[in-house]
Amino acid sequence: MKKLILAGAALLTGTAITLPAKAEVFNGLYIGAEAGVDKDAVNVNGSGVRVGSNSNFGYGAIVGLDLKVLPNIVVGAEGDVSLGSNDFNFSNGVTIFDGKSKRTFGLTGRVGYLLGGRFLVYGRAGYENAAFRFSDSLSTSKHNFDGFKYGGGVEVGLLANLAVRLEYVHTNFNSATPLATSPGSTFSPDKSRIMGAAALYF
Repeated sequence: MKKLILAGAALLTGTAITLPAKAEVFNGLYIGAEAGVDKDAVNVNGSGVRVGSNSNFGYGAIVGLDLKVLPNIVVGAEGDVSLGSNDFNFSNGVTIFDGKSKRTFGLTGRVGYLLGGRFLVYGRAGYENAAFRFSDSLSTSKHNFDGFKYGGGVEVGLLANLAVRLEYVHTNFNSATPLATSPGSTFSPDKSRIMGAAALYF
Protein backbone atom coordinates (compact mmCIF):
# COMPACT_ATOMS: atom_id res chain seq x y z
CA MET A 1 0.00 0.00 0.00
CA LYS A 2 2.80 2.42 0.90
CA LYS A 3 4.56 1.69 -2.40
CA LEU A 4 1.38 2.33 -4.38
CA ILE A 5 0.69 5.64 -2.63
CA LEU A 6 4.27 6.81 -3.02
CA ALA A 7 4.37 5.79 -6.67
CA GLY A 8 1.21 7.80 -7.32
CA ALA A 9 2.60 10.81 -5.50
CA ALA A 10 5.83 10.55 -7.47
CA LEU A 11 3.95 10.42 -10.76
CA LEU A 12 1.86 13.46 -9.85
CA THR A 13 4.75 15.58 -8.62
CA GLY A 14 7.56 14.26 -10.77
CA THR A 15 9.69 13.74 -7.63
CA ALA A 16 10.87 10.77 -5.65
CA ILE A 17 9.28 10.56 -2.20
CA THR A 18 10.32 8.07 0.44
CA LEU A 19 8.81 7.32 3.81
CA PRO A 20 11.03 6.88 6.87
CA ALA A 21 12.38 3.37 7.52
CA LYS A 22 10.60 3.33 10.87
CA ALA A 23 7.44 4.99 12.19
CA GLU A 24 7.85 8.70 12.85
CA VAL A 25 5.23 11.26 13.87
CA PHE A 26 4.43 13.91 11.23
CA ASN A 27 6.21 11.89 8.54
CA GLY A 28 4.33 8.98 6.99
CA LEU A 29 0.97 7.28 6.76
CA TYR A 30 -1.37 7.39 9.74
CA ILE A 31 -4.80 6.33 10.93
CA GLY A 32 -6.73 7.63 13.90
CA ALA A 33 -9.96 8.52 15.65
CA GLU A 34 -11.46 11.86 16.62
CA ALA A 35 -14.19 13.09 18.96
CA GLY A 36 -15.45 16.41 20.26
CA VAL A 37 -18.13 19.08 20.00
CA ASP A 38 -20.26 19.31 16.85
CA LYS A 39 -22.54 22.28 16.08
CA ASP A 40 -24.81 22.92 13.07
CA ALA A 41 -26.61 26.04 11.90
CA VAL A 42 -28.58 27.17 8.83
CA ASN A 43 -28.69 30.43 6.92
CA VAL A 44 -32.22 30.86 5.48
CA ASN A 45 -32.65 32.73 2.17
CA GLY A 46 -29.35 34.52 2.72
CA SER A 47 -30.97 36.52 5.50
CA GLY A 48 -28.61 35.50 8.27
CA VAL A 49 -31.46 33.90 10.24
CA ARG A 50 -29.63 31.13 12.07
CA VAL A 51 -30.33 28.99 15.08
CA GLY A 52 -27.53 26.56 15.93
CA SER A 53 -27.92 23.33 17.78
CA ASN A 54 -27.00 22.80 21.37
CA SER A 55 -23.50 21.40 21.74
CA ASN A 56 -23.53 17.76 20.76
CA PHE A 57 -21.03 14.90 20.69
CA GLY A 58 -19.34 14.17 17.37
CA TYR A 59 -16.94 11.37 16.47
CA GLY A 60 -15.26 9.82 13.48
CA ALA A 61 -12.17 8.29 11.87
CA ILE A 62 -9.22 9.83 10.03
CA VAL A 63 -6.57 8.54 7.62
CA GLY A 64 -3.79 10.56 6.06
CA LEU A 65 -0.25 11.07 4.87
CA ASP A 66 2.24 13.62 6.25
CA LEU A 67 5.62 14.51 4.75
CA LYS A 68 8.42 16.61 6.22
CA VAL A 69 9.44 18.59 3.15
CA LEU A 70 11.84 20.69 5.27
CA PRO A 71 13.11 20.13 8.83
CA ASN A 72 10.34 22.37 10.25
CA ILE A 73 7.70 22.21 7.48
CA VAL A 74 5.09 19.46 7.24
CA VAL A 75 2.58 19.08 4.41
CA GLY A 76 -0.09 16.44 4.22
CA ALA A 77 -3.49 15.23 3.05
CA GLU A 78 -6.22 13.73 5.21
CA GLY A 79 -9.52 11.98 4.66
CA ASP A 80 -12.13 11.87 7.41
CA VAL A 81 -15.57 10.42 8.03
CA SER A 82 -18.01 11.30 10.81
CA LEU A 83 -20.91 9.08 11.83
CA GLY A 84 -22.34 11.33 14.52
CA SER A 85 -25.72 13.04 14.25
CA ASN A 86 -27.09 16.31 15.55
CA ASP A 87 -30.68 17.57 16.01
CA PHE A 88 -31.43 21.28 15.76
CA ASN A 89 -34.15 23.70 14.67
CA PHE A 90 -34.27 27.01 12.84
CA SER A 91 -36.78 29.46 11.35
CA ASN A 92 -37.34 31.68 8.34
CA GLY A 93 -39.40 34.02 10.50
CA VAL A 94 -42.66 32.22 9.68
CA THR A 95 -42.05 28.47 9.80
CA ILE A 96 -40.08 26.47 12.35
CA PHE A 97 -37.98 23.78 10.67
CA ASP A 98 -36.39 20.72 12.23
CA GLY A 99 -32.93 19.73 11.06
CA LYS A 100 -30.76 16.70 11.62
CA SER A 101 -27.17 16.34 10.45
CA LYS A 102 -26.10 12.83 9.46
CA ARG A 103 -22.77 11.46 8.24
CA THR A 104 -20.03 13.56 6.70
CA PHE A 105 -16.89 12.77 4.75
CA GLY A 106 -14.13 15.06 3.57
CA LEU A 107 -10.67 15.46 2.09
CA THR A 108 -8.38 18.29 3.19
CA GLY A 109 -4.77 19.33 2.78
CA ARG A 110 -2.74 20.78 5.60
CA VAL A 111 0.48 22.71 6.09
CA GLY A 112 2.21 22.97 9.46
CA TYR A 113 5.25 24.36 11.21
CA LEU A 114 7.13 22.08 13.58
CA LEU A 115 8.37 23.45 16.90
CA GLY A 116 10.97 21.57 18.90
CA GLY A 117 10.47 18.45 16.83
CA ARG A 118 7.24 17.42 18.58
CA PHE A 119 4.78 20.34 18.40
CA LEU A 120 3.03 20.97 15.07
CA VAL A 121 0.98 24.13 14.48
CA TYR A 122 -1.03 23.75 11.28
CA GLY A 123 -3.85 24.99 9.09
CA ARG A 124 -6.06 22.90 6.84
CA ALA A 125 -8.55 23.45 3.99
CA GLY A 126 -10.48 21.30 1.55
CA TYR A 127 -13.77 19.61 0.66
CA GLU A 128 -16.56 18.16 2.81
CA ASN A 129 -19.86 16.49 1.96
CA ALA A 130 -22.63 16.25 4.55
CA ALA A 131 -26.06 14.64 4.65
CA PHE A 132 -28.86 16.60 6.31
CA ARG A 133 -32.52 15.82 6.93
CA PHE A 134 -35.04 18.69 7.09
CA SER A 135 -38.69 18.71 8.14
CA ASP A 136 -41.54 21.19 8.26
CA SER A 137 -45.12 20.50 9.35
CA LEU A 138 -45.93 18.79 6.04
CA SER A 139 -42.90 16.91 4.77
CA THR A 140 -39.42 15.55 5.38
CA SER A 141 -36.52 15.52 2.95
CA LYS A 142 -32.88 14.38 2.92
CA HIS A 143 -30.22 16.28 1.00
CA ASN A 144 -26.45 16.06 0.49
CA PHE A 145 -24.52 19.34 0.60
CA ASP A 146 -21.01 20.06 -0.69
CA GLY A 147 -18.88 22.52 1.25
CA PHE A 148 -15.54 24.21 1.83
CA LYS A 149 -13.86 23.12 5.06
CA TYR A 150 -11.11 25.10 6.78
CA GLY A 151 -9.48 25.45 10.17
CA GLY A 152 -6.37 24.66 12.14
CA GLY A 153 -4.94 23.24 15.30
CA VAL A 154 -2.02 21.98 17.34
CA GLU A 155 -0.68 18.42 17.28
CA VAL A 156 1.80 16.92 19.73
CA GLY A 157 3.98 13.85 19.24
CA LEU A 158 3.65 11.77 22.41
CA LEU A 159 5.58 8.71 21.24
CA ALA A 160 7.72 7.84 18.22
CA ASN A 161 4.58 6.84 16.30
CA LEU A 162 1.69 8.41 18.25
CA ALA A 163 0.40 11.98 18.11
CA VAL A 164 -2.61 13.74 19.63
CA ARG A 165 -4.25 16.94 18.42
CA LEU A 166 -6.82 19.59 19.17
CA GLU A 167 -8.32 21.50 16.26
CA TYR A 168 -11.15 23.77 15.18
CA VAL A 169 -12.73 23.36 11.74
CA HIS A 170 -15.64 25.10 10.04
CA THR A 171 -17.52 24.17 6.86
CA ASN A 172 -19.69 26.44 4.70
CA PHE A 173 -22.05 24.37 2.53
CA ASN A 174 -23.83 25.25 -0.71
CA SER A 175 -27.48 26.31 -0.87
CA ALA A 176 -30.50 24.16 -1.69
CA THR A 177 -34.30 24.07 -1.42
CA PRO A 178 -34.81 20.51 -0.15
CA LEU A 179 -38.45 20.82 0.99
CA ALA A 180 -41.06 20.90 -1.77
CA THR A 181 -43.63 22.14 0.76
CA SER A 182 -41.47 25.23 1.50
CA PRO A 183 -40.31 26.29 -1.99
CA GLY A 184 -39.51 29.82 -0.84
CA SER A 185 -36.99 28.69 1.77
CA THR A 186 -33.39 28.18 0.63
CA PHE A 187 -31.15 26.55 3.23
CA SER A 188 -27.37 27.07 3.50
CA PRO A 189 -26.02 24.92 6.35
CA ASP A 190 -22.73 25.34 8.10
CA LYS A 191 -20.93 23.16 10.60
CA SER A 192 -18.41 23.97 13.35
CA ARG A 193 -16.32 21.42 15.23
CA ILE A 194 -13.83 21.42 18.07
CA MET A 195 -12.22 18.00 17.88
CA GLY A 196 -9.55 16.06 19.70
CA ALA A 197 -7.86 13.19 17.87
CA ALA A 198 -5.17 10.54 18.22
CA ALA A 199 -3.18 9.36 15.20
CA LEU A 200 -0.97 6.28 14.88
CA TYR A 201 1.86 6.58 12.32
CA PHE A 202 3.33 3.55 10.57
